[in-house]
Formats: sequence, structure tokens, C-alpha cells
Amino acid sequence: MTTLQLLSCIAKWYVHGHHLRKDDPRVSEIVHEILRIFYVVKAASQLDQDLIKDLLAAENEFQLGTILMLMDMEPPALLSLANTKDDEGKRLFERVFFPTLERQVSLVVEETIIGSKAASALTPVLVVMQQLCKASQELRKETKEKILLSKESRVRKHCLQCLTWIEPHVKRCMGELLWTLCEESAQEYKLQVGGIGNAWPMMAARGLVQNVPGS
Repeated sequence: MTTLQLLSCIAKWYVHGHHLRKDDPRVSEIVHEILRIFYVVKAASQLDQDLIKDLLAAENEFQLGTILMLMDMEPPALLSLANTKDDEGKRLFERVFFPTLERQVSLVVEETIIGSKAASALTPVLVVMQQLCKASQELRKETKEKILLSKESRVRKHCLQCLTWIEPHVKRCMGELLWTLCEESAQEYKLQVGGIGNAWPMMAARGLVQNVPGS
């Protein structure tokens, strides 16, 4: 048994053995440390998928730690976690990935604190969401409807605010997600994000400013 396999077994024992308790700091420290190790060595794909799903479904801070670890997971393995063709995958997307995005974006915008924990936690959520949407046309369509096509929604307003956020990683990662939702079309992107003001940072980063109609 390898070290990573042993760590995976330990994490499974805590989660599947019903030892995952919010009021026990030792459990939190152990599980977080295991997630950090898998993230650092870029070995998320080697972690048991049932364990990943349980950690994502847990209504506690392990959701963010697990999403951070998933940043470097290969797209096919990542997509299998949120496969909308099966009920479990659809539940994970609808009850975990999108609500986490919505919650973290709101925290960043409402806190307005540069370098906040909320801003740091938002980046991996955006990266994972962008990877999921890039790999799945169905997820792109569903996410676009939830964020960009709901003109009066709170999450749309907050996402657009992040496009001109002072912290570069927030601005760039949000831009990449919305760019993916717009099928990487400069014209559609400009239309959906409310004009050249919001579109400019992403367009400039891609060297496409002059190609945006009406710019």
C-alpha cells in the first residue's frame, strides 16, 4: 500500500465511519491535512471518488478544501463527479458546485476586503467551475442560464462586479469562467457582461480588445 492509498483509507475511515464531526477540531485538522497533501502532490485523481463526493456533500468547510484539491484533477475525472446524466452528479452540481460559487462570490463582493479569505477561497471554485463548463456543453448551458441569462439575479450582479475587481486573480478567473460560458465569442461575451467596460480586462488579457465589436 502506498502512502497516498493509506491517507485515502484514513480519510475514508473518518468520513464513512461517521467520525466527521464539526465539533471535533482533531477530525477537521486531519482531513484538511490529507486534502492539502493530495493537492500539493497533484494527486486528486488517486483519491477515492466516493470519498470526494462525500466531502463535497458535507455541509461544512471541507467543501472548499476539496474543491481546492480538484483544481488539478484531469478534466474527464473531474467531469465524472458532476455528470448531469446521473442523479448523483446532477445533485453535486446543483447543490454543491453552483451554490458554493454563488456563496463565495457574494462573500467577496460584500466584504470588499482586499486579500480576504473569501477572495482566496473563490479562485479555486471559479477554476473548477470553468473546467467543468469547458468540458460539458450541458453544464455550460445550465450555468450560463443561472448566471448570465438571469438579468436581475443577485449572482449575475456579483459576478459582473468581479470582472473589474482590484485583485487580479479574482478578475481573471471570473473572466475565464464567463468567457467559457459565452463559447469564447468576443461578441457574445461583451453582450452578456454588459458592455466594453466589464469586458475590457478579459479582452485585453487575450489581446482581443480591437476585435470586440463596438470597442
